[in-house]
Amino acid sequence: MRSMEGEVKLNIPAEKAWEMYRDNEIISKINPEMLTSAEYIEEMYDPYIVTFSFLPAQEKGKDEEMCIAKWQVEYETLIPTTPPPEKARDAALAFLMWFDRFASA
Repeated sequence: MRSMEGEVKLNIPAEKAWEMYRDNEIISKINPEMLTSAEYIEEMYDPYIVTFSFLPAQEKGKDEEMCIAKWQVEYETLIPTTPPPEKARDAALAFLMWFDRFASA
C-alpha cells in the first residue's frame, strides 16, 4: 500500500483543533465554499484511508498555544497510471489552515 502525508502548523492548541474537526457544525462554517466542491472519486483508488491528527507543537513554550495538523493517506491505485492524491492532500492542508482564521474570528 502506498502512503502520502502533509502537515501545517496552526496557531491554536491541538485540543481546540481536534474539537473543531469533530464538530460538524463548526466544520461546515470554516470554509463552506471549499467543502461544497469536495468529492471522492471511487474509480481511482481502492482502498483510500485518510487520517487527520492534531499534535501539540514541539516548540519550547508553544505546545499549549500551537499544534501540528497532519493529514495522512494510505491508498492503492486501481490503474498504474493513476497519479497519487496530491490534489486531495493540498486541499486538505489548505482547509486545515482555515482553522486559524476561524478560531481567531
